Amino acid sequence: MHQVELLSMWESKEFHKIAPLVCRRGIVFISVQTVEYLGDYRLRLTFNSGEGGVADLADLVQSRASAAPLRDPEEFRRVFLDAWPTLVWPCGFDLAPEHV
Repeated sequence: MHQVELLSMWESKEFHKIAPLVCRRGIVFISVQTVEYLGDYRLRLTFNSGEGGVADLADLVQSRASAAPLRDPEEFRRVFLDAWPTLVWPCGFDLAPEHV
């Protein structure tokens, strides 16, 4: 894919449809396909690579000041995927898939 095509997809928020894309420099773009709240600070995730599993985000939520709103279990359970898709919460906290 050429840079112009990538930029066009990025700007139109269609970038997540490249699944998975390996660029010349060996970069693989990973996206979350599904997210399911399991309880406590655990989420079941599936990725565009076909892999999946359970992510326990308790340490992240407890250690980062920016994640403080997610310490409320009701707020944490409101996770959703935005258009990129990235893990997002209504409080404004987001988490890119490469950090899960």
